[in-house]
Amino acid sequence: MNKWLRLGVIIVINLWMINPLLAGVVIIVHPDVADQQLSRQDIKNIFLGKKNKWSDGQPITFAVMNSPVAYHEDFVKDFVEKNSNQFQLYWKKAVFTGTGSAPQAFEDPSATINFIASTKGSISYIDDNLKDTKVRVMPVQ
Repeated sequence: MNKWLRLGVIIVINLWMINPLLAGVVIIVHPDVADQQLSRQDIKNIFLGKKNKWSDGQPITFAVMNSPVAYHEDFVKDFVEKNSNQFQLYWKKAVFTGTGSAPQAFEDPSATINFIASTKGSISYIDDNLKDTKVRVMPVQ
């Protein structure tokens, strides 16, 4: 029995460590986005500029938070698999080489929410405590 209890504790700890949604970061999209869920790979590809259209062909516009926001580091680490400096350098290089355009960046979560609510095809992330009815939380599989 003790062996099973230890195994259960290990499983719970591992699930907690690999599930960024438990850390309080949620993905938000414009309410008219046709997709009903995204994979972690989809999110990574979107925020690295490798996926630029939704399943219905609508262009994707993504927005990020500037680094001082605590959950930005959690997001880029857990979803994009980079730290905030690597993420910033990735986009600086893309802009410099002409292979991409810098994402919209906000310092204020309410500005991010307003941008997503008013921009068709847009996606971003916010702290779970900041959810707003103007945007839709996108389930992550």
